[in-house]
Amino acid sequence: MQSLKINLTELTFQTLKNVFSENYQIVSFTRMQQDGKEGNVFKDSICAPSIYAGQSTEIRDEKDFDFFKTSHLKKNDDLILFLNPNSNNWFDKIEVISEDSKKEMAESQKAIQKDFDKHRTSVSPYNEQRDTFKSI
Repeated sequence: MQSLKINLTELTFQTLKNVFSENYQIVSFTRMQQDGKEGNVFKDSICAPSIYAGQSTEIRDEKDFDFFKTSHLKKNDDLILFLNPNSNNWFDKIEVISEDSKKEMAESQKAIQKDFDKHRTSVSPYNEQRDTFKSI
């Protein structure tokens, strides 16, 4: 299993299946694909980074792949991806190595963390109510 560095515009679902040849073996069901034909949806698929920080997109079939590709290309001109079938972690199988995209994801993650921290330090009204109840 060879790793591959490729531009997103050049990546196809077939290339993805070839790189991750140990995956895409178990068919879960079939559904209509973008070309109007029935296609396999795989149970043993892989996940790719979403355009939103902290999220991933499961690429189970050609339809999921097209969604992943078009959503990234709408936001970015092109991305350089590193496909690593030898990764021990499921979330490291596909890595975006474009600097602009990494910068955007880092900024998004900071904003998400700031929001979490804001809510984590706020006092919940339920905590105050809980203290007023007495056991009988």
